[in-house]
Amino acid sequence: MNITKPTALDAWKSALHHIMNKGSDFQDHDGRTCREVLNLSVTIQHPDVGIEDPIDTIRKINKWIYPSKDELVNIIFNQYDLPVYDYTYGSRIFGYQEVFDQINDYIIPLLKQHPNSRRATVITIDPIKDLKLSNRNVPGLVSLHCKVDDGKLLLTAVIRSNDYFIGWPANIHQLAALQQYLAEALELRVGELMTYSISAHVFKEYEEDIQQVLDE
Repeated sequence: MNITKPTALDAWKSALHHIMNKGSDFQDHDGRTCREVLNLSVTIQHPDVGIEDPIDTIRKINKWIYPSKDELVNIIFNQYDLPVYDYTYGSRIFGYQEVFDQINDYIIPLLKQHPNSRRATVITIDPIKDLKLSNRNVPGLVSLHCKVDDGKLLLTAVIRSNDYFIGWPANIHQLAALQQYLAEALELRVGELMTYSISAHVFKEYEEDIQQVLDE
C-alpha cells in the first residue's frame, strides 16, 4: 500500500485509517494485541511544512509524557549512546560502532562528488549487538536512503517494526530534522520524505484515542 499526502498530519491520519480498517490482529512477544498491515509506504510531499502536527495532536490527548521536540532532535544528532535509552539512532548514525560518522564522513562527501549516486545509504542496525535471540530491543529503524532529484534531497527510511500511533510522529520529526540538515549541507532543497514500514501497526489499547484523532 502506498500513501502520498502533502503534509505529515494528512499522511499519519491516512495511514492510521488504513491500518484500522485493513489490518489484521495478532499478539506480539509482549502479549499485546496489535493491528498490523505489512509493507506500508507513506510519502510526505512537503516535510518542511507542519512536520510537528502529529506530535502536537498526540499531546492534546494528554495521556502520555511525550519527549519534547528539542529532545527528539538532540537524540537523533547525538553521536554517543545515552544511558536512559536501550539504544539511540544518533549514536548509530553519527558514531557507528563508536568510530564512523555515516553522515558527515560518507553521505555528504559522496553526494557532493556524485549527486546521482545510488549508494547514499545509512545503516542503523548492528548485527553484532542486535541480532541475538535474547535481545528484545532490536532497533525499529533499519536504514536510511538518500537520493538527489531535481535539486532536492529525498530521504527514505526503512522501518522493520513501526508503532504508527505513538512512534511514527517522533520518527518523522527526527527524520525531517536529519533531512533538513543534509539538504543544507548539500545546498539542496528539501524533497519528499518517505517511510517504508515492513510492519505498520497500532496497539489495541489505543483504539479509542486513534478514533479520536481520526474524528478531528
